[in-house]
Amino acid sequence: MNTVLIVEDDRYVLILSESILRAHGFNTLAADEAERAVPLLEKPGEPIDLLLTDIGFRNAKLGGLDLAQEAVRLRPGLPVLYVSGRDLTDSMRARFVPNSSFLPKPYTSDALLWSVRGLLSNPLRAGLVRNEDHASPRP
Repeated sequence: MNTVLIVEDDRYVLILSESILRAHGFNTLAADEAERAVPLLEKPGEPIDLLLTDIGFRNAKLGGLDLAQEAVRLRPGLPVLYVSGRDLTDSMRARFVPNSSFLPKPYTSDALLWSVRGLLSNPLRAGLVRNEDHASPRP
């Protein structure tokens, strides 16, 4: 069973994402800000197969782009799924780590599952995932 570390400061989105993933057989760890996620990533033996992180956090010193870079430093090759309700800029895209994708908010449960499964099944894939491209998960 794969474990997804979800880092999201919107409590509703965090709970909903956890519920969707757990209902489909994933283990989850959760943090409401990047600073709280780093100790989980640093903890030896803590199984984390994918980082799902919002790009922007309110009143935070560490954003999702920085968190992802720290995560792959601590766990080389860790797939990252970025989410955001804001449009991406070229400078944001340039900071994406290898083995990552982007899912815009609001996202459907099917789009979330498709994105997570895609990164876990083919971690060398990098790119952008849009809700309209993936209305339902692949078998």
